[in-house]
Amino acid sequence: MAFLFNFIAGFILGWIPVVNFLYGLAVLVPGLAIGIRRLRDAGKHWTNIFWILLPLAGVIIYIVFLCKPSVPDDGTPVV
Repeated sequence: MAFLFNFIAGFILGWIPVVNFLYGLAVLVPGLAIGIRRLRDAGKHWTNIFWILLPLAGVIIYIVFLCKPSVPDDGTPVV
């Protein structure tokens, strides 16, 4: 839900460049924290967040990682 809200807010605020920049700075750290937390829940290492630095293919790989089901600490997937 946080990504959806950020997408909608970014689209609306995109018409005002200064406000869009300030909003982007304000949500940068929380957005990274949410992404890293989701990667850890999916059983991936936090460094997989760097996939988003690759144009197009990296973003697709990152989204696939975020959509994976959660894995508990003992390694069995949650259904």
